[in-house]
Amino acid sequence: MPDIKVQCCRCKNKHMESERLKVPSKKYGSGVSDMICPRCRCTTYYRLQAD
Repeated sequence: MPDIKVQCCRCKNKHMESERLKVPSKKYGSGVSDMICPRCRCTTYYRLQAD
């Protein structure tokens, strides 16, 4: 799977999807992780590259 350029919805930080940090999900509990922005820790982002 290719690395995808993304942009954070909150702080507008542009980075690669592989740079996002994995943290345990607060919503779904153990065993599930969220990918968060390395700058502001937001969980939502836009994909900047088309498929």
